[in-house]
Amino acid sequence: MENIKWLWGVMDKRYHKWHILGLIISAVTSLMLLINPYLTMRLMDDVIVAQNPEPLVGLLLTMLIVKVTREGLRYLMVVLLEHSSQNTLMNLRMRLFTRLQYQDMRFFDIHRTGDLMTRLSADTDWCRHFLAYIDYVAVDSIVMFVSSSIYLFSVNWKLALAMVCVTPLLMIITKVYSKGARRMFVDMRDKMSDMNAKAQENIAANRVVKAFAREEYEENRFDERSRAFRDANLDINKRWLSFYPFIEILANAMTLLTVFFGGYLMITDGMTAGELTIFTQLAWTLSVPMRQLGNLLNDWQRFITCSNKVMEIEVSRPEIVDSSCAVKSTVMPIFAAAVVT
Repeated sequence: MENIKWLWGVMDKRYHKWHILGLIISAVTSLMLLINPYLTMRLMDDVIVAQNPEPLVGLLLTMLIVKVTREGLRYLMVVLLEHSSQNTLMNLRMRLFTRLQYQDMRFFDIHRTGDLMTRLSADTDWCRHFLAYIDYVAVDSIVMFVSSSIYLFSVNWKLALAMVCVTPLLMIITKVYSKGARRMFVDMRDKMSDMNAKAQENIAANRVVKAFAREEYEENRFDERSRAFRDANLDINKRWLSFYPFIEILANAMTLLTVFFGGYLMITDGMTAGELTIFTQLAWTLSVPMRQLGNLLNDWQRFITCSNKVMEIEVSRPEIVDSSCAVKSTVMPIFAAAVVT
């Protein structure tokens, strides 16, 4: 939460309400997903089963209006979130660049140029990615799962309970996965920084490398760092792939429960055809948040790792500072005047 609070402070205050409005729209549009399945149930029970065509046109028009309204709100949400995230990115890079201008030589001896470039480019972009994508996807998933669960329990608690019972297993898998994921993302980030730093050093010292005919030696050193970065990415992907099949199995189990157990309840008059239609249409609102959970964990770990790197520069202070009683001179220095003339 400290990283989010810090990033929120970087954003201009006038964009705060825009971002909050975007997240509210995200929650509202997630709730709107429940409307059309309810109308489909009415269409099934009141029109098709009852063989009454009178409500047909009204139901179809209402479903069309809901769909168009939701898509329009989603477009507005993306615009608001992009504006606020781009403002944060601009402010963040300006603050970091200004901070670098006043650092002393010791700071640049410790932090290599390639590492600083990575922090000001890729790491800050992940901070923007959190505000533009990760937060609203998290809101979508939570609201979608909770609202759908409550609604399905109100329709038929037996089938809803059977579908939700797989959630504890998913929580266990998620906890096991996230235990070592952050360490792996930190290692991957360090490998990327090392590779970028080596590339920058070789570009800056290109003439020296050519003068001593060290091209092949430097090429091998860069290849070594590039392979290390590749291996770090592969390790993360291998860990994710070891958990992904279990998440997919649990997510797809909901569809199987809907078909088999829902069909059994319908045969035994435990639910109507319209109610079963609601479950078949809303089963994805329970399974998609589960599928998104793994991606959100990956993105969250990347955000935490990158934002910590950026915060290190933000909170760093030079060891050599002006005295508290120093007076700013209004006289142009002699060497500056000589340059001007």
